[in-house]
Amino acid sequence: SVRERAVALIQIAHPDSRPALFEQARALGYLPEGQKLRNLHDYPVELEHPVTLKDGQQLLLRPATANDGDLLRALFHRLPEGDIYTRFFRRMRGLSIGDVQHLCNLNHDTEVGLVAVTGPREDPQVVAHGLYALDTSTNLAETAFMVHPDWQGLGLGALLQQQLAAHARRCGVRGFVAEILATNERMIRLARQGSDQVSVASEGSTVKVTTLF
Repeated sequence: SVRERAVALIQIAHPDSRPALFEQARALGYLPEGQKLRNLHDYPVELEHPVTLKDGQQLLLRPATANDGDLLRALFHRLPEGDIYTRFFRRMRGLSIGDVQHLCNLNHDTEVGLVAVTGPREDPQVVAHGLYALDTSTNLAETAFMVHPDWQGLGLGALLQQQLAAHARRCGVRGFVAEILATNERMIRLARQGSDQVSVASEGSTVKVTTLF
């Protein structure tokens, strides 16, 4: 669509040119309502990594970008209701513009997201997403993940967490925090794999898993 192309062109433009291009596109009505300009950095190509899953399938992990909204909506609509609730802590029928902005329109500084992509470049499919958001007051980053049901159990969540953690360490982040429903044993196990220094605190229906690097 015109809107997707406008967002994509802004993302690949030189960072100094993006604010002016963004305002022009918004004035012409080429941008989705609520779209914001969050990233003024170069595309972090160092976060691109081909990975091999337990069953031998290969995927590309790459940074989430502002034009991934439709791909993430497609992923969301393949999630079972239970997975949606454990990821977002509420019942949802779809992703709002604000939700999409939070997932993929990131500054790649205090907010870092990765997507797992399969399929041809002209028709990609996002099958998993992971992100961290840094709390600068504690230098700890909160993490969250979602994985397509057909791609669960293959180590994809662990690979996303490993790549995010490696990047966070390079950036001087102290560790990760994950707030997880107490019944979500799979995600609790994943969070505990992030470090040898792990603490788990019960908070009613949820647990907070803190891993220090």
